[in-house]
Amino acid sequence: MQVMKERVAVGISGGVDSMVCAKMLIEEGYDVFGATMYHYDEMVDGVMRPPQFIENAKLVCEQLNIEHLLVDLREAFDQQVVAPFIDAYLRGETPNPCAMCNPTIKYGAFLDAVMAHGATYLATGHYATVAYDEHLDKYRIYQGKDPRKDQSFLLYSLSQAQLSKLILPLGDVEKKALVREEARSIHEALANQKDSTDICFIPKGKYYDFIKIKRPGSVQPGNFVTVAGEVLGQHKGIINYTIGQRRGLLVTLNRPMFVVDIRPESNEVVLGDDAQTYSVGFEGEAFNFTIYDELPLNRPLKVKVCQWGYYLDCKIIQDDGYKVLFEKPERAIAKGQVAVFYQEREVVGGCRIRERVSK
Repeated sequence: MQVMKERVAVGISGGVDSMVCAKMLIEEGYDVFGATMYHYDEMVDGVMRPPQFIENAKLVCEQLNIEHLLVDLREAFDQQVVAPFIDAYLRGETPNPCAMCNPTIKYGAFLDAVMAHGATYLATGHYATVAYDEHLDKYRIYQGKDPRKDQSFLLYSLSQAQLSKLILPLGDVEKKALVREEARSIHEALANQKDSTDICFIPKGKYYDFIKIKRPGSVQPGNFVTVAGEVLGQHKGIINYTIGQRRGLLVTLNRPMFVVDIRPESNEVVLGDDAQTYSVGFEGEAFNFTIYDELPLNRPLKVKVCQWGYYLDCKIIQDDGYKVLFEKPERAIAKGQVAVFYQEREVVGGCRIRERVSK
């Protein structure tokens, strides 16, 4: 007779990864139930209604013959993710909403809810691995085996307590194609869904239209200017631009120009040469490291400032706060983005970019 393992809540989104995650754990003998975050409504034919993924999640749980728990986090999500996301864009930053959500909502309020429902662990369909190190008495984060799907980047901000409650079965999967094939045994139609690359709460639109609807009158046209203050033309609102951008500037110029700064206080977008988009580093804030009790100052590290970007050689120094300095100048570092530090395949920590360091 098989002995049932611990009770595990699987975050079911109705997508390919989460349904296979649940199936794997059921087959391993865990006492599994599905749980879905109800964190926003969407507009359909002029009426606000629950998004389709909730019905898909219910269907998956029916197919797997497991309980389905719906956790209503709309108010908390709006306050702790959507509002700060909009505020950041209006400050001229380039925010990452997943970085806001993970520590507070998905692995915060949602984790608390499933634990209150009797779960011992929360499992999600992330392509990453969390492993306990007995020697350090700490949980460590490693990249998933499929480099094209690795999702370890945005786990850096989780606490040791949160990491201790996570199970990530897909971290050892070699290829996403294997997961999709397994999903077809659960539900053919849902298994053929395309992977979503949109912001979850703006699934069919553009973030700048979303902000205009949520904050009427907050986005105003202003001037494109040079670093010296010369007016070059008019922009459509600072939320439409990010550092390093060249396309969509809608100004007639006699040479290529790029966004090199955004000035929310004067509602100006500063344009300059490509060389002016480079930084020697950045000032960081909200640092979080997994295996270090203190910031690893003056040690060689790799950092990514974009989930699918390059590994950049760097070190952290203390200088009127904490600065991350690159081995060589790097392009298009934007305020509000997150930076994640690596040692080989391990995510060791990360932070938010507060300000670029030009020289």
